[in-house]
Amino acid sequence: MELTTVDGRPGGDQAARMEEGDGTRPPLLPPCYLWGMSSDRKQTQIRLEPEVLAVGRDAAAGRDLDFNRYVERLIIEDTTGTRAAGMAAAQRLIDDHGAFLADLEAELDSQHAAAGPRDAAA
Repeated sequence: MELTTVDGRPGGDQAARMEEGDGTRPPLLPPCYLWGMSSDRKQTQIRLEPEVLAVGRDAAAGRDLDFNRYVERLIIEDTTGTRAAGMAAAQRLIDDHGAFLADLEAELDSQHAAAGPRDAAA
């Protein structure tokens, strides 16, 4: 059994003692301290109004993300210009095809209105 330290180096004396079978065990560490189990990610804390937190959690769930990944994505999109580029592309689409989209929406609305309400018992 080969033991390593957090940074991947051989475990030294402790590893040798275990290989010799003298019964000593390595100190117990939480999983986050074991080699390969840690992360470069940093933890932070933010304070939000309860309503804002609830809306944020709902938005994260709607995107199949946990809340932390959702906040991370918002920050990245905001600081890299991705969000602005997406909004500019959406505005160009509306500018170029807005009349067609409005006509299509009106046509679909009129078809839906002509069909009338559906019978819930059917």
